[in-house]
Amino acid sequence: MNTGSDNVEWWQKVPCHFTWSLEDTDEDYNTMKNKVKSTLESWNEEHPNSPPCQPLLFLGFLEVSKFKGLPRQNPRQAMNHFNNVEREAAKMPVAEERNACMTVALANRIWCNEILSQSQEGKEDVDALHKSKPKTGEETDDMRRLKRLWNEKNEILEAYIEGIAVFSLEYLGPRKYKDAEDRCRKALVVIPTNPEWHHSLGCFIGRQSRDKVINSRSGYNHIEEEVKCYEEALRLDPAFDLARCTLAQVLVKIPQRKKEAAKHIESVHQNTCSMVIKKGRFYRLAKDYTKALEVLMKGESEFSSPRSELFFQTSLVYEALAKLPRVDQTTKKNNLEKHIAYCNKCLELEPQHFPALLKKARALGQLKRNDAAEKVFREAMRVVKARPKNFVQVQYWFAEHLTFRNRKQVTPEAAELYQGAMSTTLSMIQNADDFAIDDIKESMKWFVTNSKKKLDEFYQGNPSSNIVHIERMFASFHF
Repeated sequence: MNTGSDNVEWWQKVPCHFTWSLEDTDEDYNTMKNKVKSTLESWNEEHPNSPPCQPLLFLGFLEVSKFKGLPRQNPRQAMNHFNNVEREAAKMPVAEERNACMTVALANRIWCNEILSQSQEGKEDVDALHKSKPKTGEETDDMRRLKRLWNEKNEILEAYIEGIAVFSLEYLGPRKYKDAEDRCRKALVVIPTNPEWHHSLGCFIGRQSRDKVINSRSGYNHIEEEVKCYEEALRLDPAFDLARCTLAQVLVKIPQRKKEAAKHIESVHQNTCSMVIKKGRFYRLAKDYTKALEVLMKGESEFSSPRSELFFQTSLVYEALAKLPRVDQTTKKNNLEKHIAYCNKCLELEPQHFPALLKKARALGQLKRNDAAEKVFREAMRVVKARPKNFVQVQYWFAEHLTFRNRKQVTPEAAELYQGAMSTTLSMIQNADDFAIDDIKESMKWFVTNSKKKLDEFYQGNPSSNIVHIERMFASFHF
């Protein structure tokens, strides 16, 4: 590649996060940031031999990316993340992997400087963030280092760069999964002995199938291909507990391999909060609630700082126990109380944990603590206002609560919420591209259809011209 003065923009072609477009991502800023921060929190537990360069790079990128509803960019924080990547990368034993992280960090930082120099934020912070802009013809230290790394690159370094991209693409939503899968395969051609890439490849194959991002692969059984990836990851690294958990979660779906799944999950070590959460979740989904509580409670007592997700998983076990058939009312009430208590523990650590807010609100309604339930519903609506899919869920379940409280008669406020759930969904569809429309319809169909039924009941006794608008709106979904 020519890196002379006749091609001063050569560095813009270096693979890094800033060469991506986020306009077509399915995720919003807060959702992505929370997911990556959660990953960073458990990184050392799940990847004990790998410094957290990938999540730090992506967090830096998010801080200077433009998202709808994001109040302002935060270049200072972005630079902190990129600087931390360099410090963490220095710990990597493999030179090519270390240099790949350095390359992407430098390219990101140079892009960030470009953004800063062209914005008011840049004018304010440029001196604090980096050296003053060089004179014409001069190169920054970052540019000189990047040029050296890029000139010395080989296929192994490029494979590690693909691996960095694979991590970040996971957080950009389902439409990026095929790109991530292709990059995984490309990297594995060069370095077939990387267990984490085999694990990632399996995850993306499975997610595309489950999310219906791909329709079919002639002659291929998706779940078997996915399983082979996890098995290869474990062959390469038998101590890779994250891959073992993921394998168990897939094997349990294959009737003839359920016992094998149980053996895998049983052998996962419980010395990290992350693995305790995954084991507890496995047993909960397998409806072995006694075992799930045993694992989760032991984790709660042994870890000095349990994570919010551990408490949330415990809350879900008590919710499931409250729903068991032939449970007497006292036992049901006690289990709902424990369900709420663990939702509260989760929310103490993560106040905007949407699933915990919604579960808590609904449980309070079941216990007929109606004022408290409505307060939590309104808080949940505030938290997820910028996340349409979550907002539809809150609108619907809040409406259901108000209806049930009114002896199953739809109230005017409930009708407004049901209609709001339909309007929010329609707005999502109208603003989505062809790729996302089917997914939105599939995931929101139940909420929209049931909202329409409740509105029919309401307007049957309250004739209004609004019913015409609702009928037209429902027809536009083409279910």
